[in-house]
Amino acid sequence: MTKSAIPSRRDIPAADKWDMSSLYTSIEDWNGDLKRLEEAVEKLARYRGKLDSSDSLFRCLEEYKNCEMTAEKLGNYASLLKSGDESDSANLDIFGRFMIVMVKAQTESSFFVPELQTIPENELRSWIAEPRYAEYRVYIEKLLRMRPYILSEREERLFALQGEAEETAHNAFSALTNADFDFGMVETPDGPRPLSQTTFSVFMESPDRNVRREAYSRFYGIFDSHKNTIAALYSGSVHYDVFHARARGYASSRERALFPDRVSPSVYDNLVGTIRANLGPLHRYYSLRKRVLKLDELRHYDVYVPLVKDVRTDIPYAEAVEILRKALSPLGKEYTDTLCGGLTGGWVDKYENRGKRSGAFSS
Repeated sequence: MTKSAIPSRRDIPAADKWDMSSLYTSIEDWNGDLKRLEEAVEKLARYRGKLDSSDSLFRCLEEYKNCEMTAEKLGNYASLLKSGDESDSANLDIFGRFMIVMVKAQTESSFFVPELQTIPENELRSWIAEPRYAEYRVYIEKLLRMRPYILSEREERLFALQGEAEETAHNAFSALTNADFDFGMVETPDGPRPLSQTTFSVFMESPDRNVRREAYSRFYGIFDSHKNTIAALYSGSVHYDVFHARARGYASSRERALFPDRVSPSVYDNLVGTIRANLGPLHRYYSLRKRVLKLDELRHYDVYVPLVKDVRTDIPYAEAVEILRKALSPLGKEYTDTLCGGLTGGWVDKYENRGKRSGAFSS
């Protein structure tokens, strides 16, 4: 990888990419599982209207688990391909085919939760007390807690049918910012360097304020030039959240987001309120930073540059893994061997390439 250009996906060595062979060794294998998922969904659909006994519910749960595990494997593979290069039409095709099957799966299984809720709670709790339900008990307990917000089978089916449409705002924003945006080059003392969502943070640490200013202005200038589109996508996402909350009977979209994790809105409000009430230390830090950097005015592109000279930030990946191994050594050799073995053995897609999804996530 050169510093003068962002490489294409095909130019990244295989050793620096995710090793997805533990999921599928070929797209043919993936296609085979996709077909098996469709067949499994058809078997699951046969339980509609038949959750009238402990045995029937247990068999349905087994089929449901089979579908979920296959779907998770298929989805991870398709999602990682798409994340690796969102400009590759082949990747988008694979992810699109997965989503089509998933919408069908969610539609055909939409009967399950509403029908489960019709079982008298005392009877259902007696069923899940049986030893064979051990791995499903927590799942069903969570569904029972969700009972006030579960709709009829017909309504849940309608929600499932719009599964692809639900992702429109997210997918459009991702394609726009990861594949379509071109941030151009930034002039540095070492020559022009490419600006991207990945290299932006590097420029913000540059000791040269002119470099920081140019990178900052160019980066946010691109977002500003698309502000109407981005605002429309954000508005669409918010409206969709509000629709979901109202349709299910939540007091707000915030309550709907917090409810599954048993987080009270008061906890959220307290967090925001505490931060707002304690901004003093942050403001004092910014005053210190302004003074140390000898600036007349502190700008946002000045808040990341190191305050001391000769700070080393360009650390080779392999060396960083060993630093991490040493830092986490108190957790034991088994822990560090597992972690570092994964970090060097295909768990990480290490470097930037054109079209790659920005940000960090673990799959």
